[in-house]
Formats: sequence, structure tokens, C-alpha cells
Amino acid sequence: LPPPPPPPPPPPEATPQAAPEAEEDGGEEEAHRRLRQEESCSLAEALRLMERYARSERVQRAGLHALGRLAQDAAQLRPLCVAATAVVIEAACRFRGSCAIQRLAMSAMGNIAYVRAVAALILPDAVPVVLQAMVAHPTDAKV
Repeated sequence: LPPPPPPPPPPPEATPQAAPEAEEDGGEEEAHRRLRQEESCSLAEALRLMERYARSERVQRAGLHALGRLAQDAAQLRPLCVAATAVVIEAACRFRGSCAIQRLAMSAMGNIAYVRAVAALILPDAVPVVLQAMVAHPTDAKV
């Protein structure tokens, strides 16, 4: 019998750099500014900015802060809860090595899941990400 094929190479680790389109239009700084201002953007806009600048750790950190804050408005959150959860999961997975991102992602996930009906809806997607963060940072009590 021939030997089994070698396993595929691991995916390259994401680096906290801006996406090429972010560098071209200079909008990363503006996105960061809008996410940091409390009354500046809605939950839908925060999700769009986080998706657009998914490779920017700086924008993701500001976005996770904003999501945690904006998720407290149940009227905004209910129709966007799955999208908000997906963006948090994307940030947590892309920046697995960043303890700060993991803390912010777990906090934002908790704020999203605060409403019981939303928690039941996002539970299957959220639990694996929470467990991955705990395993990746076992010595960090806050994660």
C-alpha cells in the first residue's frame, strides 16, 4: 500500500494589517474614529465597517467595543443578532493569538446573548468560539 498523503499545510496566521482596499482609500482611520464615537454609528454600520476592515486589528478592537455597546439596544440587535455574532466570530478567529481581541470578543458575545431569545438563536455558533478562546489562552482568567 502506498503511504498516505502528507497533511495539508496549516493556514497562514492572519496579521493585524489593513486590507488592501483599506490602504488605498485611507478609510481605516475614519472607520476607527466612527466606531469609537458613541453616537456616531448604528449597529448595522458598525457591522459593515468591521466586515470591510476585517484584517485591521485596530478597527476590529474598536468595532468589538462598539458592538458591545450597541448590543444593549434590543430593537437594533434583534434583526441583526446573527450578523453581529458572525462578525464577532470572524474577529475572534482571525486574531486567535490576540488576547485583547479574545477578551473583547467574549464581552461582545455576552452582550449580544444577553437577550434570552437571541442567546438561544446564536448558541450553536457562539459556544465553539468561546471554547476556542479559552483553550487558546488558558492562563488568562478574563477570557
